[in-house]
Amino acid sequence: MERRRKGALAIALLATLAGAGIWYVRAYRRAPASASVETTGTVEGIETNIASKIPGRLRTVRFREGDRVKTGDLLAELEGADLQAALGQARSAQATARAALAAGRERIAAAAAQVTVASADVESARASVAGARARLAQAERDLRRDRELFGSGLLTKASLEVTETAGQTRASERDAAVSAVAAAAARREAARKALDEAKSQVKTLEARIAEARDAEALAQARLADTRILSPVDAVVEYRALEPGEVVGPGQSILTLIDPTHLWVRIDLEQRFLGGIRGGQAAQIALEGAPEHTFPAEVMDIGQEGAFAVERDVTRGRQDIKTFRTRLRLLGGQGVLKPGMTVLVTIPAAR
Repeated sequence: MERRRKGALAIALLATLAGAGIWYVRAYRRAPASASVETTGTVEGIETNIASKIPGRLRTVRFREGDRVKTGDLLAELEGADLQAALGQARSAQATARAALAAGRERIAAAAAQVTVASADVESARASVAGARARLAQAERDLRRDRELFGSGLLTKASLEVTETAGQTRASERDAAVSAVAAAAARREAARKALDEAKSQVKTLEARIAEARDAEALAQARLADTRILSPVDAVVEYRALEPGEVVGPGQSILTLIDPTHLWVRIDLEQRFLGGIRGGQAAQIALEGAPEHTFPAEVMDIGQEGAFAVERDVTRGRQDIKTFRTRLRLLGGQGVLKPGMTVLVTIPAAR
């Protein structure tokens, strides 16, 4: 009895293993290269997210889902009163700096003229010093001579006093000429200092003008950024924000899609990979109207697989991988729209 029971258990185990093997082969075997693919897909296209470059509050959003837009159309606009004020301030600062710059350049011209005059005064005073020294030297020689004559009794006391007075006068003239040179040199130094200060002020004002010009350019650019234009001919797929809402830099306002360049995306099971090639013909049909078909062709097949858990777990095949595959639409423009679910048939390759 024990031997019979063990034999029955062994037979039951073998039957179970055989059934599991058959199920595995049927579930995971590679589809033959001649197998057709029938699945569902989603119509997609080239999406363009329209976002703001600057933060602000939306004044207008001019288009809604389904509207067609052209390149250069004004899609949305931000409030720009503060930016307009900043632009006005930058322009005012630039005008003020320019006026001050003009006055500074006039001061430079005046200071340069003063330097020229003072330099000429210095040279004239130096020439006067040279003449005064020459006249003083002659007076000193005359005084020595008259003193010798007076000592010899050949000159009167009155004549000697005249010569002495003339010598003192010449000495005073020399001292005055030396003082005039010092005064002229001081005036020239003051003029040169004023000229340097005027030049420094002009450089500062030129820097302020450059800063004001940059501020104006920045304010103009930011003000221009309040007007958000369409970069392409497209259709509005999604409108994310409404007028009055605050938008941040890079935050999407609208999503556009090019209706002239659509494709269908499918998740191709790995068992079909051997029979699918780029350029292979396919057919697209609308759900609920399978009699209306549109031609397509395989555009590309993804190189990295993903687990199709969500779809295949209900079939008991949790480890089946799929590859993102795109099919180029060769017809159906105006009928097929982004986001549509469609039926896809890829006939077996011949």
